[in-house]
Amino acid sequence: MTTSSLPGASVVDDKGTFIAFISEFDILDVLETGRDVSQLTAEEIMVQDHVAIHESATLSEAVQLIKHQHLLVLPVEREDVIIGCVSRRDLLRAWIGFGFGYNVC
Repeated sequence: MTTSSLPGASVVDDKGTFIAFISEFDILDVLETGRDVSQLTAEEIMVQDHVAIHESATLSEAVQLIKHQHLLVLPVEREDVIIGCVSRRDLLRAWIGFGFGYNVC
C-alpha cells in the first residue's frame, strides 16, 4: 500500500470475488495495538462489512455512497469481481469533466 496512491486495497477470494477491503486506517489500528502486521493474515486485518459499487452505477450514486459511508476509496465490481477502485479525487475529477477511470486496487 505504501507504493500506491490509493489508501487501501481490496481483498478477494481465489475466484476474484470481492470479500473485504483493507484500508490504511485498518493497518494503523493493528500497528497501534503493537501487533506485527507481517504475522497477520488479511482476514485478521480486514473490515468485514465491505462496501462496493457496481460498474453501472452513476457518478452521483458513487458520490453519495462514498460520502455517506465516509470512504476514501470505493471498489467497483462487475459480477461480484472487483475491476478497479475509485477514489474521492477520481470522482471529483469526473464530476468537473477531467475524465474518469478506475484504479487498480
